[in-house]
Amino acid sequence: MTLRIRYYLAILPLFVGLGLVNSLLVYTMERNELRWGLRERAQGVAASVAGFWDVMGPEDARPALLKRYSQRLGGLSMRWFDPEGQDNWRPRELFSAQVVFVPQPPAPDAEMGHKLLQGELDWTLVPQSEENWDLIVGYAPVLAADGSVRAVIGVSERETGFREAMAALRLRLIGLLLALLLAGIGAAELITRVARRELAALTAAAEDATQGRYRTQLPPGRIRELNDLGGTLLTMTSLLADESHQTRRAFFRAELLPGQRELALGYRNYLEHPLPAQLGPAAYAFRRLGAVGISDFCGWRESAAGWVLVLGRTRNSARLPSPLQDLIHADAARDYLLGAAVDPLRNLSWEQALADFPCEHLQIVEITADGGSARLAELAPDGASMGPWTPVQGRLVFGTLGVEASRMALAYSLQFPDRMLEQVADELAGLMANRFSGILVLCDLQSSPASERSS
Repeated sequence: MTLRIRYYLAILPLFVGLGLVNSLLVYTMERNELRWGLRERAQGVAASVAGFWDVMGPEDARPALLKRYSQRLGGLSMRWFDPEGQDNWRPRELFSAQVVFVPQPPAPDAEMGHKLLQGELDWTLVPQSEENWDLIVGYAPVLAADGSVRAVIGVSERETGFREAMAALRLRLIGLLLALLLAGIGAAELITRVARRELAALTAAAEDATQGRYRTQLPPGRIRELNDLGGTLLTMTSLLADESHQTRRAFFRAELLPGQRELALGYRNYLEHPLPAQLGPAAYAFRRLGAVGISDFCGWRESAAGWVLVLGRTRNSARLPSPLQDLIHADAARDYLLGAAVDPLRNLSWEQALADFPCEHLQIVEITADGGSARLAELAPDGASMGPWTPVQGRLVFGTLGVEASRMALAYSLQFPDRMLEQVADELAGLMANRFSGILVLCDLQSSPASERSS
């Protein structure tokens, strides 16, 4: 799991949770406040009608007064409810809105009836799912001279502001959540960048230490734990630098000179041109296994038809007085035999070439330019001529390891056809270095469209 994902999982839930809790509180408070305003409005309208009911004049004059009151408030519908018990009311219509349709108020339920018979006000919000408005209804008792409730007046009117206010509130809270989410992402990204920048500085210092460049200081960071880790790293590098300095001093004091074999191996490593990882479309992996002698050689050259590889081991190295001359002889044999292999006119026979540079082991590999096919010729049993050409394809194993080791290497590499050649070569080097000594070359030929059609 990366640092970015860790910080996102740690910070985003905090910001989102804070936004949800805050949104829930704001939603509850504003919804209750809006309902309180609707309640006061509905109860106030009903109470004004019930309070002035007895002073409105004669019965035939009341409709005109109620009509003017309804028009002034935008449209009202009113009913008179005579109590016939707590749960039973006998309604009587007083007035219906004429400009807009406003349903008549419904009869109070049991809970409302109990409060109204006690002389209290009440109200209700009746949602209209099929309309773009809701209905608010206020109830007010009409008291008799002795203070008892002789009737209840219900007043209903349309309400559109509640839906609009709630919709605007939801949009505002969604915007708040999105803002907090973006803030959380920004905070997580900022912390991630700071941490990755400081980790990159520590990683660079560690990589420099692996190359022998020991730093004495690191730029101070903002994360205390990483600063402590940087201090530990500097302590380790200072110890390594001191140990390296002492080792060099001991080495120069000893005044040890390399022998001829060490010099020969050093020159070979310096002058050798290793087989590249790619020749045309074909891929290669080159390894030297075990205590490889100076006389093992490997060379490659481009020819008119593609590429030619020469791998072998010289035979007459015992007559040479020093490893350096053995190395020179092997390099000369490599170049001489490689020139004979790429000579299109065949001016030099293999019998003559092998007489000039006798070999214990020799392989000549010719690979076409498209990397689709190749052929192989090996040293004949008499050691003085080359055997017949053999066509090869797919994954191949060349080198100077011998027949048994080559078979083992080929069988192992064929078990893992999807692995990279370099990985397979490293694994084979680790497995076979203690038992075999020589040059190992792995090759993957790429099948060309022409070769696929011919097959």
